[in-house]
Amino acid sequence: MSLMLNESDIELGSILPNDHAKGNKSDCWCAGTEARIFDQIKRGLYQVRKEIGEDNTAVESQREPIGAAAEIEPRIAALWHCQDESSWKTALSEYWNCVKPCNRAIEEQLNNLNVSTASDIEDWYSFLLCKYIPWKYTNFLQRKRTEARFIKAYASDRQKLKGIVAQLFCFNHHDIHEGLTLANKIAGIGVAGASGLLAILFPESFGTVDRFVVAGLSRIKNLPQAGRLQSMNPKKTLRISDGVLLIEIMREKARELNSLFVTDFWTPRRIDMILWAIRD
Repeated sequence: MSLMLNESDIELGSILPNDHAKGNKSDCWCAGTEARIFDQIKRGLYQVRKEIGEDNTAVESQREPIGAAAEIEPRIAALWHCQDESSWKTALSEYWNCVKPCNRAIEEQLNNLNVSTASDIEDWYSFLLCKYIPWKYTNFLQRKRTEARFIKAYASDRQKLKGIVAQLFCFNHHDIHEGLTLANKIAGIGVAGASGLLAILFPESFGTVDRFVVAGLSRIKNLPQAGRLQSMNPKKTLRISDGVLLIEIMREKARELNSLFVTDFWTPRRIDMILWAIRD
């Protein structure tokens, strides 16, 4: 429902379960009759009824039940095993199509961030509060909660934050666990936020992990890590060990693509951008 509201002209209440898709915002004539389209199972859950005959009475449907048709392979599953570089680059370009115009400037700025430019940032408190957190947390309530925890922790002690950030430029980038542990010390951002910060600072080594990445990877058949992905609960919280596994998968795919296409273009960060862009 949130996707429908955000990415279409549909408004809450514009379509009711029995309105025959006319969007008339009122109970349909068939509601409560033998000609109704749905039966209510419980609040918010409806089941499609049997076929309705010409006399408006229910008859046995000759169609396959919804969901019983042959499963369509998710785009990420098809792409994951694709050996055509243009297909991968097309998927990557779709990331920018998903960025709202109001967020485009900050997206481009953070996408162009590197170790050299990041090391020149003097006011990390303002950078994280005014740029990074709004970029990472697009959900309004989640962003406000994160901002509140961040401000409470560092508004009167910015040196503490500066000390944590300094450590991010000293650790071994091969050590995913250490990187996430250090970045996760920043109050409020959690493992997802920690991974995102590492991804924009060190895109050759890190990618952003969140529930969309878990959902996308979970749809890929025969992925060796499938069992561990199923054990994750990203809607509640991601553990550092979860983040390590997800970034390892991105690193492995980036190495595979670079070897296959004889290039150094692909990075964990670009893999995470694709996973976010073509989520089904």
